[in-house]
Amino acid sequence: MVTVIIGLRNRSDYRFENALLSLSKQTKDFECLIVDFGSSEENYQKQLEIVSKYGFKSSYRYYPQFKDKHFSLGWTNNLGVYQAKGDVIFFLGSDTMLSKNGIEAIEENFKKDNTLRLVAPPFVWAKYS
Repeated sequence: MVTVIIGLRNRSDYRFENALLSLSKQTKDFECLIVDFGSSEENYQKQLEIVSKYGFKSSYRYYPQFKDKHFSLGWTNNLGVYQAKGDVIFFLGSDTMLSKNGIEAIEENFKKDNTLRLVAPPFVWAKYS
């Protein structure tokens, strides 16, 4: 099984919603962990609405900022890995959409070649002016 880990902070816009929409359309079962590292209360409430809308409320972990502590994306990734139950870990940006059969493709690549330790999807870069 693939575990998808999404780290985020104060991301409650259409990009985060599109990321979850792309996950909700996957054809293969997977575990999803959404780790929020210190969003404001306002963004936390918006994010909670979004994760609930796409059926990921039980996947959402909110960790408020603690006094004198600043958590990074690396911290959320590590926390996600620690909690993951999957055999394969996939980090997805909170503003990144996964193709319809993305989870299936990741899993198939690891089954084909058991020496694989890392795979990444192709990136499409858009030039903005």
